[in-house]
Amino acid sequence: MGLSVLCVLGLFLMNILLYSGHAQDIWLSVDPNRSTFFTGEYVTFICDMRRGEDTDWFYSISLEGKRSPPNSPKKRLKSQSLTSRHSGGYQCIAAHKSSPAVIIESNTVSLTVSERPKARLSKNTPAGVSMTLTCSVSSSSPSSSGWKYFWYRGKKTSEPLITREDVLLPKGGGGGEFYWCRGGSGDPVYYTEYSNTVATHTAVVTLQPGWPEIYSGEAITLTCAVRDAGDAEWDYRWETISSHGPHKQRGAVITPSHGGDFWCRGWLRYEMSSSKWSDAFTLKVSPGEPKPVLTAAPSWPSPGGSVTLTCSVDPPSAGWRFFWYRVVPSLPASYSRELLPGSTNGTERNSYTAHGHARTAGYACRAARGDPVFLSSYSEPQFVWSADFHPAASLTVSPPRMQFFSKESLSLSCEGNSTEWRVNRFIKHDQLTTDCSVWGTMTGPTCSISANGMTGVYWCESETGQFSNAANITIQSGDVILVGSVHPVTEGQSVTLGCRLKTEELLHHVDFYKNGKLIPDHSSGELFISEATKSDEGFYKCEARDSTRGLRSSSPQSWMSVKSPSSPFPVLMIVGLVSGVSLIILLLLFLYFCYRRSKDSRLVRSESTNQSAATDHMTNQVATQEGQYASLLRGDSCLYETIQASEQPEHGRNNEPEKSVYSNVTMGPAAVCVDMRMGLTVVCVPGLFLVNILLYCGHAQDIWLSVDPDRSAFFTGESVTFTCGVRAEETDWYYLFRRDGYSLNNNIQQKTMTRSVTPALSGEYQCVASHKRQQAVLESNNVSITVSGKPKPVLTAAPSWPSPGGSVTLTCSVDPPSAGWRFFWFRVVPLLPASYRLKLLPGSTNGTERDSYTAHGHARTAGYACRAARGDPVFRSSYSEPQFVWSADFHPAPSLTVSPPRMQFFSDEPLSLSCEGNSTEWRVSRFIKYNQDTIYLYCSFWGTMTGPTCSISANGMTGVYWCESETGQFSNAANITIQSGDVILVSSVHPVTEGQSVTLGCRLKTEELLHHVDFYKNGKLIPDHSSGELFISEATKSDEGFYKCEARDSTRGLRSSSPQSWMSVKSAAPSSPFPVLMIVGLVSGVSLIILLLLFLYFCYRRSKDSRLVRSESTNQSAATDHVTNQVANQEGQYASLLRGDSCLYETIQASEQPEHGRNNEPEKSVYSNVTMGPAAGPSTTDFGFILLLIPPGDSPMVKYNNESK
Repeated sequence: MGLSVLCVLGLFLMNILLYSGHAQDIWLSVDPNRSTFFTGEYVTFICDMRRGEDTDWFYSISLEGKRSPPNSPKKRLKSQSLTSRHSGGYQCIAAHKSSPAVIIESNTVSLTVSERPKARLSKNTPAGVSMTLTCSVSSSSPSSSGWKYFWYRGKKTSEPLITREDVLLPKGGGGGEFYWCRGGSGDPVYYTEYSNTVATHTAVVTLQPGWPEIYSGEAITLTCAVRDAGDAEWDYRWETISSHGPHKQRGAVITPSHGGDFWCRGWLRYEMSSSKWSDAFTLKVSPGEPKPVLTAAPSWPSPGGSVTLTCSVDPPSAGWRFFWYRVVPSLPASYSRELLPGSTNGTERNSYTAHGHARTAGYACRAARGDPVFLSSYSEPQFVWSADFHPAASLTVSPPRMQFFSKESLSLSCEGNSTEWRVNRFIKHDQLTTDCSVWGTMTGPTCSISANGMTGVYWCESETGQFSNAANITIQSGDVILVGSVHPVTEGQSVTLGCRLKTEELLHHVDFYKNGKLIPDHSSGELFISEATKSDEGFYKCEARDSTRGLRSSSPQSWMSVKSPSSPFPVLMIVGLVSGVSLIILLLLFLYFCYRRSKDSRLVRSESTNQSAATDHMTNQVATQEGQYASLLRGDSCLYETIQASEQPEHGRNNEPEKSVYSNVTMGPAAVCVDMRMGLTVVCVPGLFLVNILLYCGHAQDIWLSVDPDRSAFFTGESVTFTCGVRAEETDWYYLFRRDGYSLNNNIQQKTMTRSVTPALSGEYQCVASHKRQQAVLESNNVSITVSGKPKPVLTAAPSWPSPGGSVTLTCSVDPPSAGWRFFWFRVVPLLPASYRLKLLPGSTNGTERDSYTAHGHARTAGYACRAARGDPVFRSSYSEPQFVWSADFHPAPSLTVSPPRMQFFSDEPLSLSCEGNSTEWRVSRFIKYNQDTIYLYCSFWGTMTGPTCSISANGMTGVYWCESETGQFSNAANITIQSGDVILVSSVHPVTEGQSVTLGCRLKTEELLHHVDFYKNGKLIPDHSSGELFISEATKSDEGFYKCEARDSTRGLRSSSPQSWMSVKSAAPSSPFPVLMIVGLVSGVSLIILLLLFLYFCYRRSKDSRLVRSESTNQSAATDHVTNQVANQEGQYASLLRGDSCLYETIQASEQPEHGRNNEPEKSVYSNVTMGPAAGPSTTDFGFILLLIPPGDSPMVKYNNESK
């Protein structure tokens, strides 16, 4: 029993030994021989069998004890691509081929699989040393010393620049390029992940707009751009140091609010790489607004001459637009300004020419630039003077001369159609203009100067806004003055110039000078000119000689002006009118004579053709002799038609004469009679000239760059395609695009490059082509493009207050203007609480090519907007600001009510604006003009909105007010004026209906009783209305206009005027009931139809009777037929003159002898009725019937002018 147990144990142990084998009998190793691998690598397991032959076994690899049956006869087993799940302990399992139960396990080999490593790229830019790039793989990686490095520039897909070295010195310092690297090891090479991108670009700061000086309040932007950025996406960071301290901002574009030093750099989006910092950009901001300087030349233009105004902003720069104004006096001490014609939108040039200058005038200018618009201050007024006397406003100098002694008193008096005046003086040496209250005493219309006056130009300015003539007065501190008239001298009049001493002593020896030259033979005390001419104009002075003391004293020089005598306007008008009428009559007579002569010529030719048989006979003979028929086509043409005939007349079948075939040639007017050979010569000469130019010029360039769309100005976000064209096989070249000398791409085979542009991409572009096989490089032309921010169009609407049912013209402008835009038009619909929605107007779905749109049937207040689009894909501008068009007509849904119900209010007076209609929510809007700007704001900004009512406690502003409802409607509008003075006009805020009575009042701020009030309409005094009210019993359209009132305080001598307001008169509603209008229209229409039918019936009867009479005449008049037949037989042809004074003859050729039909019977006559339209000549009411005798069997052949029956 014991032996049995021992034997069983022994056999069991032997079986274990045979199954397990010995550890050293099989050995597992890996290739490459390391324990750490990366995802994506491969490993080869090697089973080294040390027992028996290798070929006697099957092999397999187990991972972490997970066996698979050995089935491979190969002892080298290659893994699949490793991943992180392949980490663990590996064993080799071998099974004997002949004894599968014998299995041997190898040692365990542990492998760790890590994620693929990423190369690290760093750059080092020591001061003053070229940039270096270093590539590395983490030192913890296996066989780190065995890595070699692959470098890439531009794109990762390109071939590596260099291998093995871990340090790269970028060519040319590396500016404007992207670099990558990665490591590789093994064979085949196992690559790491690409490194992060390193950019060697440099950031640049640009100022938009690029003006040399920036003023406080201007809208400017600083843009950070990376040079040669290509398609890469960048984020931007800013550093600022200013008086406000350091500041950090983000974004490609910033809007600085102050000056200072600015730096920026770009960061590659989704990468940890940045460009170099830009150079410091110093922004200087000048405080305040610039004040332009206006100059005018000449200062004293001749009557009717031109004046050139020049507006200068210091320092000068591009981008300014200049606005030009006429200065209008506004007493007591200021001026108002009126825009000159053509200056509404400003001018690009800084000069403006005012034509037809006849009187003293004042001018001013202003400059603007940017978006939103930045406005400069107004210039100081600049005056241009005229010495001509005008009754509306005139200056009288007393004593009436041009020169005065320094201690001498003088007075300057103003006269004309005004009650208030001021006298101004301009002193040249300090360019100072002041009024009499500063340097004299103003009493009513007269300015008195007691002593110590100053040399300058003096003139009057009236309350009505007019300038008088000007006087150039010279104050002399010496002993002698020239005595001459202060006004211009008229040609033909006599002139006397004198010389006067301060002591008023008698002067015996006086010399006179003109333009610095002595006038001979005038040494007495006066210079007399009997008849002045334009040649006598000039600067005059006198010089007194004291023979006893040997002294000479000279006066200042003064200009003496000589004007042409004025010709009365009616005489010139009458002479011009008579001359014009006479010229027209002569021209009409000449045309009538030419017409009669042409008509007589046609009549003579007609009679000659019908009556002159001899002429016809000769013509036929000539035609027979020459064997051809030549017909001169009528209308005095210079072109002849020739029909070649045979030498002898031929006969057809049965020896019958051939039928003749006739050609009708219709010619146009003979106004152009050109020889065809001459025309060919004229065409050929320019053609040869152009061919010669092409052969001479040859090919202008072998390579060229073009852009699509073909323009130079673009906006941010637009797509631009650059195309490089060569005059050779396109596939033989590599193409490189540059901007401002910097490369935008590598040499590629695509000849096009498309970019979505930004302002940073503005510049000069060029294409360079390099031949693939030859050393040939071509450079194209330069193409300049400018990229601006997204445009915002400007919408204008005219008129702003259209009449009911009228039209409104909308104009949408994009700056700068260019072709290709399509314009979309929208109606603005209120969207409460604080915005609008837009609704396309009819016909605007696909946009319009024109930049204007007309909205018809305007009856209520409305708002509009526009937008522009162009290109494919479509690029759209921003929406314009809304533009409103108002109506004062009252509508029940919705409506605006003003309380108190008037148009004018005092500045500290409260008012309320209430909205009514089919809505529960409202807002009140206001439109004002402020310094040429238009501003739209809601009541919440300038008042208090309570329910449907907006309340203004005080300090309101002049403007247009209206309601906007939640349901998207606009109310009537009210044009309200806020007055800071003492007087307002009291009038209704709504239009007045024709036929109704109207009362206008005048009210003081103190509400005192007004006894003396004057009313004005359109600036003109309304007579006989000096009481406190203006009453109109029945208003008509002629009463429409601007009204104001003026209060006079007789006790204090003061006058206070209200602002002016427009009073609108609308047509009365029709009182005729609708059924009456319908009945009248119906009866009128039926009557008109009956009359038309009767007229047509009468015409038909008359036409029928006329045809019957002519038919009887044709059938019964045998004598006429006989004569006709005789003529036909004699000439062998039938000729009929087609009626209506036509110049075309019809000829029908017959046989030489009349033939007979069967049984020798005479041929039957066939009659054809030919109806002709009006001929080209004078019209006639006759209609021609042509009798044709045609043999039976032959088709009637009738020819019609223009082939019309």
